[in-house]
Amino acid sequence: MDMGSLQSFLLMWTPMTAAMMAPSAAPFIVSLARRSKPGPPAAAVAIVVYLLVWTVFGVGAYYASMAVSPPIPVALAAGAAIAFAGLYSLTPWMRRGQARCIEMCMEREQVELRGAVVKGTAYGLNCVLCSTGVMVALVVLGMTNIALVAIGAAVILVYKLGGFRTLVSSAS
Repeated sequence: MDMGSLQSFLLMWTPMTAAMMAPSAAPFIVSLARRSKPGPPAAAVAIVVYLLVWTVFGVGAYYASMAVSPPIPVALAAGAAIAFAGLYSLTPWMRRGQARCIEMCMEREQVELRGAVVKGTAYGLNCVLCSTGVMVALVVLGMTNIALVAIGAAVILVYKLGGFRTLVSSAS
């Protein structure tokens, strides 16, 4: 799979990730903005750091895909990518990332600018843990396909919403 230069990959990856993760990251960002001092600047810092975490993941995905390009049929690669995403969703890593993302949306303590960097990093890392299967599948299937990106965003949102439901039912 040819992804062009790293710069062109990142020009596609960063806005795609921002748009794709916005629905599932919104509860965290809103929660952080409400309890931040100063509010909007701290939330903006957390968003930038969150996107930097995803950018580092994207760079890793870029180099991994350049290093591993087995000559297999497209249908087989697509099937393997979808199977990987499905199997990854059953791992303890995915569940741990999902649970921590949800916990971070419900935190109540005040956050200052330095704390926003820490929270943005932690949320980004946990989001990566939760979403790795879907994101790897998107790299293989094609990140330029808007329909696939929308489906990926919906799957990640369902992961997070499903985790909220589990958390609420276990608290009862």
